[in-house]
Amino acid sequence: MKIILKDQYVLVNSMDVVDYYDIIRTLGKLLAMAEFHEKHMIWVFSGDRLNLSYPDLEKIKEFVITHQPSSFNANKTAIVAKTGLQRALVEMYASLRKELPRKIKVFSDLESAENWIAECPPYP
Repeated sequence: MKIILKDQYVLVNSMDVVDYYDIIRTLGKLLAMAEFHEKHMIWVFSGDRLNLSYPDLEKIKEFVITHQPSSFNANKTAIVAKTGLQRALVEMYASLRKELPRKIKVFSDLESAENWIAECPPYP
């Protein structure tokens, strides 16, 4: 997964098959970045598939709850899913994350995700 810093957000882009361990490794890298606390996030899954199960989604949520700092200047995460199965998985994950401080919304294209992110600047 490639991490790219943009003006208003951090972009995580995946062109490959993604599994639970890829997500956890990437989250670990993000948590170590100061920008993660100051910018919104966009995850793009444009590879062939997400190799995740419902229990994997639960474990990812628990990892985020355990490791994510309680305060952020930015509070949005957009997820771009290219296929129907990817979209179903990320919609399921978005529903699991309702108790966390970041809002999550799922999109089918990057432009729509960027427009949503731009509605609310990351700095108050």
